Amino acid sequence: MNEQNNRAEINDKTAKMEAKKKELVQLRQQLDDMETELRKSGGDPGWAQ
Repeated sequence: MNEQNNRAEINDKTAKMEAKKKELVQLRQQLDDMETELRKSGGDPGWAQ
């Protein structure tokens, strides 16, 4: 029984980590899109750093 509880906790934490990884990928893509938009609009590229 204890092993099942531990496995459930591990599975839950793994699922949460995967969700955060997906969120991180989306946020990085948004940042990249904003940097591209800044360059296209003629903004100072130093601001993107």
